Amino acid sequence: GRAATKGWPAGAAAGKTGTSDDYRDAWFAGYVPQLTCVVWVGRDDNSSLPGTGATLAAPVWASFMRAAQGVGIQTEKGMSKRRARARWRAQGNEED
Repeated sequence: GRAATKGWPAGAAAGKTGTSDDYRDAWFAGYVPQLTCVVWVGRDDNSSLPGTGATLAAPVWASFMRAAQGVGIQTEKGMSKRRARARWRAQGNEED
């Protein structure tokens, strides 16, 4: 799991792996300041997996988080939602 947080400044990313009995489920829950994500890996037939949360779910988490980096809008601590939305719209985005 530690390898999943490489590439972010120290302390900016953290997470926790998990693996169920008999390796039937594996997961990684992690976050960076702007985004939280949980990845679960398992099989429909409830058979064992070939790895753990660190070897199966954490790499998926890292891939997703790296792809998501830069998506959205950076906000400063304490910024109001209204100001964040205004900044988002100013960048040419539309609200649904």
